[in-house]
Amino acid sequence: MKYSKIYEHAFAVKKGYLFEERKGIDTAIEFSGKLKNFYHFALLTDLTVKQYNNEEINKVTLLKRMLKKYDKEVKNLENTLTEKLSAIEKASDIDSFSISVDWTKSRTWGMNPHAELRINAEYLKGTASGCGYDKESSAVARCFNDSLSITKLVYDKLESILESGKTWEELKENVPYGLTIISLPYWEGGVGMSSFINLLKWLGFDCSENHGKTWDCYTFRKIEK
Repeated sequence: MKYSKIYEHAFAVKKGYLFEERKGIDTAIEFSGKLKNFYHFALLTDLTVKQYNNEEINKVTLLKRMLKKYDKEVKNLENTLTEKLSAIEKASDIDSFSISVDWTKSRTWGMNPHAELRINAEYLKGTASGCGYDKESSAVARCFNDSLSITKLVYDKLESILESGKTWEELKENVPYGLTIISLPYWEGGVGMSSFINLLKWLGFDCSENHGKTWDCYTFRKIEK
């Protein structure tokens, strides 16, 4: 697998979430004997929780069901990550792409951005509303996160850094602001377009900008080495 370092990290993080739930369920049973109905469990169905709380099934049966679901979820996680990373690996390489943002007026939220990303055969859209944060970068982040080719740019860069011997903690310290790395890396909305322009320069792309009263346009081209 091309993105083996990214796969290993994402798998460990996501599997860790499942394992923490296992421990949480064990602790809840040990100390209170009941499971709260309002809490959604990834490893237990609502019916199993209800049956256990009503004493229709015992602790042994509940734990058997939980472990069976845990094994199933881990296998699903392996398959999902493999399929996703394989699709990203097969995505088209890019030399240039453009983003246009049109601003439309909302009675409630003022001007809202509608972003469109054009890249090879991909044509993706993203929007944002509300107030109190940078809406333009949030709309653009939705496009970037949906684009296999943009994601490939990011993953190629990160995988090469990790293969050079850097740890994930060292990597996080050196990645420009705007890219969040928890399990699988993703573009963070609300950070401002200047952060994305800086990030794409780190990925090897220059940006030219044009702005109007109700529109913005960004064109990115690969920097010639």
